[in-house]
Amino acid sequence: MNLLEVDRLNVWHPVRTTFGRRAGEWIKAAVDVSFSVPAGSTVGLVGESGSGKSTVARAVLNLEKVTSGRIYFDGVDVTNRPESEFRPYRKRVQMVFQDPYGSLDPRWTVEAIVAEPLRIHFPRWTPDERRARVVQLLERVGLNADHRRRLPHEFSGGQRQRIGIARALAVEPELLVCDEPVSALDVSVQAQIVNLLQDLQEQLGLAYLFIAHDLAVVEHLSEQVVVMQRGRVVEAGPVSAVYSAPRSEYTRKLLDSVPAW
Repeated sequence: MNLLEVDRLNVWHPVRTTFGRRAGEWIKAAVDVSFSVPAGSTVGLVGESGSGKSTVARAVLNLEKVTSGRIYFDGVDVTNRPESEFRPYRKRVQMVFQDPYGSLDPRWTVEAIVAEPLRIHFPRWTPDERRARVVQLLERVGLNADHRRRLPHEFSGGQRQRIGIARALAVEPELLVCDEPVSALDVSVQAQIVNLLQDLQEQLGLAYLFIAHDLAVVEHLSEQVVVMQRGRVVEAGPVSAVYSAPRSEYTRKLLDSVPAW
């Protein structure tokens, strides 16, 4: 069963003049993009900077207005929903960000950061219930209960990404949109975070839309891959097939630049 379906998605932005008026032209950030993410699986969405992959991710999260096409979550059309209507789905779809430090409020303790989604989606929970859930989440991602009292700057990059993952898991989502979650980390730490994501998927049955420019990481984690260039899908299919016999010249170029991982 497909948990997420993206059907002929277009996201176009009007080109504006110096004075803010429309120039009559469009920046086509995503053009006729289609793919699906089955429940419990990982689909890699790859491409270089400017390929449109992050635009697609933002559209899936209802953070980018869709020009045309549809986005379905668990069979329900969620395209361009008002936030009040999208909120029930936001609980089921969470994001892991690229920058593990920039995505965490430096003034908040880890407990406050991880508990924030709980306060929004479970307002009737008591402070003790939230704290118990925070401790459970920290331990699940390889941290410990004492870490909840610290501030983000007291952690390494890999630890901060674990905190971000714990926050994303707080409301028990079914799909994580991972926007280059390891690109800012050292190679050894990248492997640890990828292994953690795999373990969490096995334990919780999560689905991942994994956005990356590093095809080696995508190969390690994904069953399916979608390759984007200049807003369009140029190739898609099982990772084994695309990596062993790429049809697109652009895909071959990306594969030729893949380092050992």
